[in-house]
Amino acid sequence: MTVVLDASATLADRLCMALGERLDAQILTADRSWGSKGRITQIG
Repeated sequence: MTVVLDASATLADRLCMALGERLDAQILTADRSWGSKGRITQIG
């Protein structure tokens, strides 16, 4: 599943998402704007 971010995503946000996709890894975040779909898991 490809992760889609809105226009407010920073370069660091985009790099983190791209790395998670490339490594086929779960993405952990405390940033609620990322949502919780697909590989993204909200913590905290």
